Amino acid sequence: MPVCRFLGAIAIASLVFSVSCGQGPTETLTSSGHKLKIKYFYSIGGNRGYAPIEAGVEAALADYEKEPDFNFKDYVEVTGESDDDSPAKAEINARRIRRDPDVLAVIGHGSSATTFAALPFYSEAGIPIIIPNASSPSVLSIHPPGSQPSPRMASDHESPHFSNAVRLIPGDVPDQAHAMALTIKKIWGRDQPAHAKVLLICEDTQETGASVYSRPICDHLNKMESRAEGGNYEVVDRTDLNKHSVESVLPILRTTKPDFVVVASYPLLARLVLQVWHEDRQREHTTRQQVVFIMPDACLAPEIRDQAQDLRKSELFQLYITYPMNLNAPTDSCAKRNDFRAAINKQAQCQVEFHHPRCEDDDKKNLKDYGDTDQILGQIPETAEAFAYDSVLILEEAVKDCVRDGDLGRACVGRFLQEHHAALQGLCQTYHVEKGDRLNAHYFVYYPDTSPESMKGNKWPALGSANEDDYELDSSATGQQLRADSRNEHN
Repeated sequence: MPVCRFLGAIAIASLVFSVSCGQGPTETLTSSGHKLKIKYFYSIGGNRGYAPIEAGVEAALADYEKEPDFNFKDYVEVTGESDDDSPAKAEINARRIRRDPDVLAVIGHGSSATTFAALPFYSEAGIPIIIPNASSPSVLSIHPPGSQPSPRMASDHESPHFSNAVRLIPGDVPDQAHAMALTIKKIWGRDQPAHAKVLLICEDTQETGASVYSRPICDHLNKMESRAEGGNYEVVDRTDLNKHSVESVLPILRTTKPDFVVVASYPLLARLVLQVWHEDRQREHTTRQQVVFIMPDACLAPEIRDQAQDLRKSELFQLYITYPMNLNAPTDSCAKRNDFRAAINKQAQCQVEFHHPRCEDDDKKNLKDYGDTDQILGQIPETAEAFAYDSVLILEEAVKDCVRDGDLGRACVGRFLQEHHAALQGLCQTYHVEKGDRLNAHYFVYYPDTSPESMKGNKWPALGSANEDDYELDSSATGQQLRADSRNEHN
């Protein structure tokens, strides 16, 4: 082999080894008179101009109180920018950050697709990343830049994972997909003579990379329909949709007449599916069976809630959404903590009413004393906010630990995350992470409540509990209410 070709092969092999092992430059980055950087990336959801990750990070920074012998903000500067839910833009940002030696860590990105696109570049540079909101199982599996997820990435928990990544939100497979299957099983009932008919709708809108999120959920639900898995449903069809071809689902809905429609998608496509389904029902003017829609956590958004409430007034319609946090819990999350809610409330006002996460002094004078964010955006589901908030707290502890050891740098922060993986402590939860993946999580099932009492407060009730063999339901004037704890198959 010629020398030049031999050296080129060594260079390529070194790059592949770097990506595969999740390792990169290990030099210590010291402050040396200037601050290091923590970058966070977010996306703006819905049509209200609200970015939950941005709100969570900025709330944590605003709440931070320096200790007598340590001030986190003396050592790092935390700044954010939007990746516009674009994998291409996320890759551009990651390439830029990879070349910046002052970047200590990253929080982000806003979706599974953007995180999947950016993570290989952070791994090459040895930059630790805390992932608050990307739940696809494909994200953590080692993959080269510019690649697409494979079915193996979504199903094989034993495959090599990026060692620089820690995910606070639990993965969709098996946890969220299992919670969705449990919801179908319980609503349908164990004693039905026939299996429930389920239609799977999987989003593949190319510009948002939605298939990174949707396909693993659909694949897992397909596998779980068999009797060997204890299933009481059958998948009658599966279709890939993008936001430009939503009406193509109508012939499938008319032909299959499903009892359940699983929409594994981001909110925009979910809203369009509900819209075309409703319009088709109005055109037909015939009485049809009730349809139950099941959606994943990405769809627990104010605009979906508002649309579902309108549909429930005139349709044989139910909607259930799985979500990895109990919004009603008094102790095991920060959903009921007044200090946390006040901080998020302020960020929501700053973003929506003043169009900036950090309100200017004149804006602060006009902040309303809202007791709840319901009055700004409707009820905000505080998962992305909570996980982003806790990402900052975890990195604060890592920086403090490294400063006291005289070793503030990427390698030290990465070691902190690995050494404390069994109990990474946040305000909202304590996180148990193995191979970068959150394990100690349960899923809850919500539905949009239309009762007069609910209209004044929490519009996503979740009552009762369930596991594989033991269900508990509460039926009340507001309708059937269900919570499903997803069985943790990793433990």
